[in-house]
Amino acid sequence: MLGFCFGPTVAAILYDVGGFTLPFLVIGLIQIVSAALINFILVLPDSNEETQALMGLEALTKFNSFFKFPFIYIFMFGVMSVNMGNGFCEAILEPGLQVFHLSSLQIGLTFGLLGVFQLLIPLWGIILDRIKRGEVMALVGCFIAFLGVSMFGPLPFIPVHRAYPITAIGIAIFGLGKGITAASSYVMLKREVEANVGDTLLGSSFVATCQVGATGIGGVIGAAVGGILYGAYSFRMATLLLVSTFLILFILLLIFICQQSKLTPKSLRFSRFRNNHSIIKTLAEIKERTPLMFSNPLSQSSLKYSIRPDGR
Repeated sequence: MLGFCFGPTVAAILYDVGGFTLPFLVIGLIQIVSAALINFILVLPDSNEETQALMGLEALTKFNSFFKFPFIYIFMFGVMSVNMGNGFCEAILEPGLQVFHLSSLQIGLTFGLLGVFQLLIPLWGIILDRIKRGEVMALVGCFIAFLGVSMFGPLPFIPVHRAYPITAIGIAIFGLGKGITAASSYVMLKREVEANVGDTLLGSSFVATCQVGATGIGGVIGAAVGGILYGAYSFRMATLLLVSTFLILFILLLIFICQQSKLTPKSLRFSRFRNNHSIIKTLAEIKERTPLMFSNPLSQSSLKYSIRPDGR
């Protein structure tokens, strides 16, 4: 995300210094060096630990039921919404700023406004670790992003002429809300996965898969749909895509928070999955200690069907 926000700024400076070729030479060199450093920085997991992690697949017998719950999709939609904003700005923001007759450096610096507040993402992570209410922070970030998009358009039904100062302030506010929403959605997505499958190698892989998938889908939708609206109507009409997206996310988060407030301590989210996970883990430990107990197929089938979906 930081690369997306500050990339145009750095590229604009390099373009003014060395022309069209220099930005591509620099980014290519950075990628080559990064690929070489990965071999020294990344450490492969120990084979024994990886084997033990994969043996926990028994705890995922109800894994498919995890997708039946809407909570996972809400935070995936949060990640997707943020990257819809990235794709939209990547494709539409530059031609939308041409009306102000800005230079390439000024356009690059305007893109940098999106990334100024992205530097605060580590701070949002620290706050999330302390308050344990990522859904509330996501709601606040979504509202801030909504206000920012409404300003840098501005919305077509607002009787205000486009002015660069208002657009720049709106872009900065949108970057702030986008960063809060991105950090909160990722943390909540990670917590929901760990609540079901545990903090394992497979759980981390699932979090990464959800994030990468939502990122790719959001980027494509933001650029494609935003470009269609911009070409058919105007920049102000195109911003309705982001406005409606963050409005929908805001409503979904409100519903999620209201549902959470109605839950009693005995009916925590995904409690049945947590119970199921602990039961199967206990059975696996018993199986390792007393393998003769599981030598009878009848006992295996009886234990298999004794685990109900609610973990009892």
